Amino acid sequence: MTLKAIHRPVLVSSLILFAGLAWAGEPRGSPASARAVMTDTCTDLPVDLAQAAQVAKLPISTEEIATATAGSSALAAAPAVGLEEVPATRYAQGVDVGFVYVNVPDSAVPAGVYRIPCLRQGE
Repeated sequence: MTLKAIHRPVLVSSLILFAGLAWAGEPRGSPASARAVMTDTCTDLPVDLAQAAQVAKLPISTEEIATATAGSSALAAAPAVGLEEVPATRYAQGVDVGFVYVNVPDSAVPAGVYRIPCLRQGE
């Protein structure tokens, strides 16, 4: 995924908030059952994101869900629960640090839910 594929500055800014200073890996899609929760007709992004994360078996902080909409585009994202307890050595194998729903019509990014992995590179 390249950032220029998303043409809405608000959505890009929101994604950057969840990437932080960590090296973000390529987002991985979640199971079809989780994607089914988030549809083009979802009406409550935080509730739908929490349900999709539960189906995907990735606990998220529901108090920290952020949403952004612009026209027909929508984004909802939340950090994973328990990141403060993950030892630094686990990041070498990769850690899912968040969960996001992206729907940006006319972009190269398929609408759906994604895990946000963080992978430590180097020493």
